[in-house]
Amino acid sequence: MKKILFLSLFGSIISAQASVTPPGSVGEAGNLSVSSRIAEVMVYSDRARVTRAAEVQLPEGDSIVLFTGLPAMLDESSVQASGESSGSVKIEGLEIRKKFSERTINDAVLKLQEEIQKIDDQNQKLDDEARDVNERRSFLQQLRDGVSRDFGKDPKVAPMTAAQLKSLYDFYGSEIKSLTERSRTIELDKRASQPRRAKLQNEMARLMGGEPTVQREVLVSVHSGDAASARLSISYVVPGASWVPVYDARARVEASRVDLGYYALVRQQTGESWKDVKLSLSTARPNIGARMEELQPWWLNVAVVCGATVASCDEVGAMLRDQKKAELCKSVVMRQNSMGYFAEGKEKDKGDREDIAQASAELDSHGVSAVFHVKLPATIPSDGEPHRSMITIQQFKGKLDYVTTPKLLQAAFLKAHLANSTEFPIIGGQVNLFLEDDFIGKSWVNYISPTAEFDFYLGVDDGVKVTRKPLVERTETAGLIRKDIVTIRKYEILVENFKKTAQNVTVYEQIPVSQNEQITISGVQYSEKPKSIEKETGKVAWEVALKPGEKKKITLEFSVARPEGVAVAGI
Repeated sequence: MKKILFLSLFGSIISAQASVTPPGSVGEAGNLSVSSRIAEVMVYSDRARVTRAAEVQLPEGDSIVLFTGLPAMLDESSVQASGESSGSVKIEGLEIRKKFSERTINDAVLKLQEEIQKIDDQNQKLDDEARDVNERRSFLQQLRDGVSRDFGKDPKVAPMTAAQLKSLYDFYGSEIKSLTERSRTIELDKRASQPRRAKLQNEMARLMGGEPTVQREVLVSVHSGDAASARLSISYVVPGASWVPVYDARARVEASRVDLGYYALVRQQTGESWKDVKLSLSTARPNIGARMEELQPWWLNVAVVCGATVASCDEVGAMLRDQKKAELCKSVVMRQNSMGYFAEGKEKDKGDREDIAQASAELDSHGVSAVFHVKLPATIPSDGEPHRSMITIQQFKGKLDYVTTPKLLQAAFLKAHLANSTEFPIIGGQVNLFLEDDFIGKSWVNYISPTAEFDFYLGVDDGVKVTRKPLVERTETAGLIRKDIVTIRKYEILVENFKKTAQNVTVYEQIPVSQNEQITISGVQYSEKPKSIEKETGKVAWEVALKPGEKKKITLEFSVARPEGVAVAGI
């Protein structure tokens, strides 16, 4: 088929070579109203571009094709028209109209209405039964009052015996009790239905919020050289849609690989249901805009607190001889720093949670963004709920080792050093962690470009056990002239491999580092030489190779000496 001239609408109306027939003029009755369906959707982080398509038979000459039932909140400046035809067809212009109609109700709203009606019908039955209970109670009370009033007054009526009176009294009491209990049950049943009805009403109100009474129509003016069949499409941008990535990471320890499943959580509340559409996901962020913001002047000035020009908060306290005002100064300066007036550093950029692709998706990279085209048709209703779509599963081969810091936590963490060997970027998002097929927790992954290497922590694996216990903890006095207090510490770290394969474990420990010349560290000994030692921080690391079922011990010891009367913090 031949491509039809592509037209984009900027503002309310732009014509290619001729004006669109104005509303109410010639051609209004002859509009070709078409039944269109949503064929493609491109989802961004905060909006979506929807493409509708329709098959139409065009007569020779000028025609106006009418697309109806479009969402009221579409961006008019984003509307475009294009198509294909079997003949010579040109799009000459288009127009957007508002159409006021009765509120459209989707299937989800209808179902909620049915549920609410069932509750209302049941409550109506309870109300009817309550009225019957009240009428019976009123009848019994009238009967009781009549018997009491007329008892023994009519000589023609034989007076009741004691047994008859007791029987009547018992009957009345039993009936009244039964009616009271039923009345209480009816009230409880009605009360129990209220939370359910309120929840349904709130849900219906939420869904109805995306179903406006105002809809849009797009009129496309076309000219055909002869009668032709055509496939016309219009596209438009709507808010109320978004997507975020989520991953399932499965560590295959024996195979030394990580299977990373890509998924997308797509939400939309645009008022239209996307059924069996060709779905694409874009990492572009149109909300930011293309123009970079300009820097504004960054003014600095001397802080003034309580009417005084100050160099420090301690100076304020000295000047005012008032601790409360010194604390006030500190709080003010802290607020100013948090606002950026005196901040020396920049607040850590939390970043936008960018997004990821669809299963076995095709990737288009445009330099500044990536687009993932999902091959399988997708269905996303307009309910605002997250809908999880399978994207693809990528296998990353790499080195899987264990790391542990038993001083902080006596556990071994599985760490994978991997390389992104795929064409897919790994967009920052939540990760569900699995060790083989066992779920072990949640984590987070940052953006990783193709070919980049990265470390991936996969949680605690109980197949490698780590324990740490003190062997020596004592304090003694040393020295003849100057008395020193010496604290001696010795620890044992035990690493055991319960897995069927050999494993490497990196063990991190720490020796204290003195920050004062009065405090000395001595007697540092290790049962085996560490792989690395950081003198500045005291961090020590060993690499332990364990065969299946093997265990190894590491010991370290040190002494801390200080003059008598000097307290040491941190030990």
